[in-house]
Amino acid sequence: MPEGTVKTGASPGNVMQDTEALQRPVKILEIGMAVGFSASFMCGYLKDGGHLTTIDRYPIMIEAAKENFKKMGVEDKVTMKIGHAENVLAEMNDNFDFIFMDAAKGKYIEFLPHCLRMLRKGGIIVADDVLQDGRVAQKYEEIPRRQRTIHKRMNEFLTEISNDPKLTSAILTIGDGVAVIRKKED
Repeated sequence: MPEGTVKTGASPGNVMQDTEALQRPVKILEIGMAVGFSASFMCGYLKDGGHLTTIDRYPIMIEAAKENFKKMGVEDKVTMKIGHAENVLAEMNDNFDFIFMDAAKGKYIEFLPHCLRMLRKGGIIVADDVLQDGRVAQKYEEIPRRQRTIHKRMNEFLTEISNDPKLTSAILTIGDGVAVIRKKED
């Protein structure tokens, strides 16, 4: 496990709640909207007038999320961007206080430069499912062939966030692992 690992009995929901509550962000970016559950939850922690931008590419998820945002009464706080996250991120030039990554795990390393570019100093990134059922700690040769690319890329991501002097990071061993990353400087 990378340096700075923290073990806790907290749940992923508590981690998000505690992290967001510290900042009361004005602007949140979510990568991987699915049916809008996490986005709706995070909207509850926005400062007054805050806004959440979320990205997804799957039409069935987008339609379900639209319905859920309406049911939860947060549709006016959410902007949906549709497309492959790496393409959407490359075109964005906004600044965010908090970023939640919960999309294609093998792409986190590709998302990271865009996220760091748009994250304000002192901002937080939470990346979900970083331990890959414990496979990230296994030797590459022990990983089933179909999972080796994700294994390699997730380990690159964890190494990058652990060794970048502009960041502080912790890997929480809850659920399938959560990385909490704070940008110390630009």
